[in-house]
Amino acid sequence: MNAKQQLSELELTIADGDVAATLALLKSVGETERFSWSKSIGKLVKHYSEIIALDDTNRRFGARGSQSQLTAVDTAALVCMSYKDIKAVRIADKQVYESVLAWYVPDWLPQRINDAIGKDFISPPFHDIAFCYELIKRIGREDEVKEETWAKILATHPDLQLADRYPTFFFKHIWHMFAYETSICYSHKRIDDQLINWQFIIQQLVDDGRLDRIKVVEAMIKGAVAFNKTPLNNWFAEMISFLLTDKEAILVMQEPLQGMLLSPYSKVVNTSLNLLLSVVHDPSFDDKSCIAAMSMVFNSTVKTVLNEGIKLVTQLVKKDKSKNQECAIVLLAGFSMQDQTMQKKLAKLLIKLVTPSQPIKEGLHPYHSLLLSDTKALLKDYIVELQEVGLPEKGIEEDSEDRFINPIDNAEDLVFYLTSAWGSATIYTFEYAVDAILHFIPTMQQEDFDKLLPVFDKAYKVIGNIWSASHRDMLLGMWLIEWSRLLRQDSRFKIEALEKIYQKHLKSNKLGDNFGFTLETISLVSEGNMRHFYVNVRLWLPIYYHSLKMVTEGVYYPVLCVPSVEPFYLDAKALIKRLALYQKGGYLFDSIDLQLAISRLYVKDLQDKTEAIALAKEVLNEDCLALIRYVLGSTIQIKGSKELIDVWRYAASIRFPETFEETLGGDDYTEQEYLYCTSWSKSWDSIDEPYTYTAWDAKSKEMKPKTVYNKKIVIQPLSLSVDSSVIFSRINQAFDVSGVGHSFKSTNLMALLSYQLAEQRYSVDGDLIAYTPRNIDVVLVKVIQQALSYGGSSTYEVAEKKLLQGLLVNILQFKSIQHTEAYYLFLALALITEDRVSRALAAELWIKEVADLDQKVLGIYLAKIQRNEFANLKRLTDTIQNTFIHISQQHTTALQVMLESMIAHMGHEPIKGFKTILEQYFEIINKQGSALTDDGVIEKLSSWSSVTATKKIIKSLLALKK
Repeated sequence: MNAKQQLSELELTIADGDVAATLALLKSVGETERFSWSKSIGKLVKHYSEIIALDDTNRRFGARGSQSQLTAVDTAALVCMSYKDIKAVRIADKQVYESVLAWYVPDWLPQRINDAIGKDFISPPFHDIAFCYELIKRIGREDEVKEETWAKILATHPDLQLADRYPTFFFKHIWHMFAYETSICYSHKRIDDQLINWQFIIQQLVDDGRLDRIKVVEAMIKGAVAFNKTPLNNWFAEMISFLLTDKEAILVMQEPLQGMLLSPYSKVVNTSLNLLLSVVHDPSFDDKSCIAAMSMVFNSTVKTVLNEGIKLVTQLVKKDKSKNQECAIVLLAGFSMQDQTMQKKLAKLLIKLVTPSQPIKEGLHPYHSLLLSDTKALLKDYIVELQEVGLPEKGIEEDSEDRFINPIDNAEDLVFYLTSAWGSATIYTFEYAVDAILHFIPTMQQEDFDKLLPVFDKAYKVIGNIWSASHRDMLLGMWLIEWSRLLRQDSRFKIEALEKIYQKHLKSNKLGDNFGFTLETISLVSEGNMRHFYVNVRLWLPIYYHSLKMVTEGVYYPVLCVPSVEPFYLDAKALIKRLALYQKGGYLFDSIDLQLAISRLYVKDLQDKTEAIALAKEVLNEDCLALIRYVLGSTIQIKGSKELIDVWRYAASIRFPETFEETLGGDDYTEQEYLYCTSWSKSWDSIDEPYTYTAWDAKSKEMKPKTVYNKKIVIQPLSLSVDSSVIFSRINQAFDVSGVGHSFKSTNLMALLSYQLAEQRYSVDGDLIAYTPRNIDVVLVKVIQQALSYGGSSTYEVAEKKLLQGLLVNILQFKSIQHTEAYYLFLALALITEDRVSRALAAELWIKEVADLDQKVLGIYLAKIQRNEFANLKRLTDTIQNTFIHISQQHTTALQVMLESMIAHMGHEPIKGFKTILEQYFEIINKQGSALTDDGVIEKLSSWSSVTATKKIIKSLLALKK
């Protein structure tokens, strides 16, 4: 029988499901002939393992082949196929391996076992440690299986019997479980109704003396610091606590324990701190190295870590008072956490430890801008002008000088930025990167091209694993991929290296599994699976499309809106110079890009404004000059040209955010369009929202409807008909400003932002407030609806706290704020929100803006919100008592005005807790040495004079009338 006939016979035995006959036939054929059948066997494997409907109803699915057919074909595959061909074949039946290995051992078997180990899964049958070890032991090739492979398989088998059954193997590879990232923290097994896990087994082996306690702890400390997997790191930390119960052992291990303080995981750091704390008073404890290691602890943003660190520092100075100065300097880093309670605790300890010496003042200086008002009051003797501590002559307020954002002007800086931007993107990372690339392309040489290869490699990797990428990383990655496609067609460069990188990722990426297209065909579009990503980056699409259009056409002009001043502002003169470049080249800039630039525009002072207008007169044409003068407030009665009408409308809404000003005239800017550009109705109320549900009624013994009322802020939606299809079709055309059409078929930036925020798939984040820092109302309204609309805490989630805190941190960086109705509503709600951290940040905002805020308006908003007891008033009274009253004369006067306005505009009866407000108001008037003169307050107090709860304090207040 020749080889062809033998193959036909093999196919028949497989079809019959005759495993014994299949095995007998394979034994009779030489190895060379068997390997020549590799492709044929591969086709048979695919045929029999294909999943098909098993009946006409299409409700039952399974493999085409029977169990015996699958066993037979797997046996043939194991014997006939090379490793390259068999890699994709899944053989899970132990019987197949055992029957074959009795007479034939594939040379690739150890590699097969190594490759069976996935990130979170071990392919059967190699998940069975006993089967796997016996298999490899039989062929004598244990060392060819990687240490990591044995560690990961062993980690899934928490079985103490393995130590007795395979002692040499077990005690060799148990150490590898600590050295590699395994599932040791998850694995458990139930034996005789007892849950057995590795924690139990290791503790037992240590107690029995079969494992060295110190050696185990050393290995676990290395694991706790080395890995980047929270459950695993926490497991190591717990094990270290269980094993280190003896003080002598802790003292022996104190140096490695101090190394654990470098970990980013709070559980690991806290474990180390607790163990060190237990032996800190021992004479052999190394105070000096411990204090040095503690410097990283106070850089943490986790309260529990700081609290444990404070405990250890307290005991260190209690043990040796000569260490007070060193410990105090270590504490200073903790002031980077903007938490009122934590800063107070640190400040009180600092005052207790040291007097205001020069080293302490110098060490505290970098944290001045982060200190909350209460902390500043406590540390007033420690906060001095810089020249007093020997530093350059400059005021404490460093922000008085603008910090300019350095442009990228060489290939090395561009590559460094593009390789480090991933995962830490700011609100302007994308446009900053694209602008740098546009500036770089005209002078790019082969040497520069070669330096960019790691950037493209990273972009391909990010997009290849697109579901794990942030939306901003995805956007930058897609732009770089589009650029790489253009470069691969550019005859100026040798692209072999880029092509090699591209082909590598083209073969390895898994896009087709989820999206239906490959790295070669992927595109940022609004259809299909890419819609999820498209909708989250709409705000950047104008720049995305317009910049790619320029690259395609071979013209390179700057992105207008790229910030030039920290944290996210654009210097007016920088914008004027960029506009001049477009004018000089006769190229049309993007409408949204210019609107975004205007929303980030910044002039430092009157001289800066004068210089900007003078520069504009020198370099800009009539249309652009008129626009710049209008935006900077130099003129008010100018009608914009048709070509720039979208930009003029937006500029008008920024110039006059609170009232409609007919600065553009005619049909180009109506009152309805004014609302459209400001993007909210300015109509809101605090209501009791009914919620009805069905519950069991014990009295009637039946289900009955019940109604509860939730306190809620309701904002009237803006009822304008916006043709979104036109907006987004023009996005895809890079917002060509020609053919504007009627007023609502425009490319107004607020229409784009409003549509984005209204999109249900989109979740706003705190950074978005910095997208248009001169026009933040639409974002504030969205945040109010998402995080501040309910007064209670029952619906308050971690995500909402994070959003609110991030938003407030960004607003605190603003150089100036438009105090609009939306802003006053937001600030009033933030001052009474359930989240204490957000309230503290809102209080800092009030303190910072006190001179510019209209305190009467803020008081009116607080009164309107609280009339129906929207939130617990104690939230506001605590902030007043702990923060507002004790700052300065200016702040106390402003607080008096705010409270007078609030009292005057409250309802017919004082709400619960309002007595405290009246007592605080009384304290302020006495502190100011003034009389009660506000007619609105006097009238309101008189109407409340018969209310029992407030009668006494009202009598005292009315006695202060002139």
